Amino acid sequence: MVVLYILIGLILVVAFALFLPLSVSLKYNKKLAYKVKIAGIKVYPNKSEKTKEQENTANTPKKQNSFFDSLKQKLGFVGAIKEIAVFVKDCVTPIKLFLRFVHFKNVRLYVGIVGEDAAKTAVDYGAACSVVYPALSFIEGIANVNYKSVDVKADFEGKESEVIFSLKIKSSVIFILILLVRIFNEYKKFSVRNGLQ
Repeated sequence: MVVLYILIGLILVVAFALFLPLSVSLKYNKKLAYKVKIAGIKVYPNKSEKTKEQENTANTPKKQNSFFDSLKQKLGFVGAIKEIAVFVKDCVTPIKLFLRFVHFKNVRLYVGIVGEDAAKTAVDYGAACSVVYPALSFIEGIANVNYKSVDVKADFEGKESEVIFSLKIKSSVIFILILLVRIFNEYKKFSVRNGLQ
């Protein structure tokens, strides 16, 4: 009987933990940074992890390409955006029923298009708009999304094309885990498809 009580207690603790509120803040500007809070308590990054990251940065002899940079080198800037849009759709479409329980807050996206000349910039700008805006509209149709700002810009004076984004994802632990598992499974296929392994 005692074992049964212990088992029930463990099940209740796990169930309670799975439904705790969780938030993940993401920011990308040449590299990805994120913060994780469970029930309002920051669990990542903690102070020791920040110190370790600073030490690793100081000891790194040369800059490593980010995920997006690697994709951009292989497919070009607009091609990289198209591939990421496909990746996002592949991630969220099969779990759209669960996405009603996930909130994407304060989504900010900036895409600056710089071409070899004015004509190429204009062409790439049109191609990027034809990918970005339909993808955002698709996500808005199946998920709880709050777009704070979205700006796709033809930058005729910039040095290179860039993507900057930030958002906060809020839900219960269980629904974030479902989302992460789906993203991880899809990313494996994405990596193989684009030779990023």
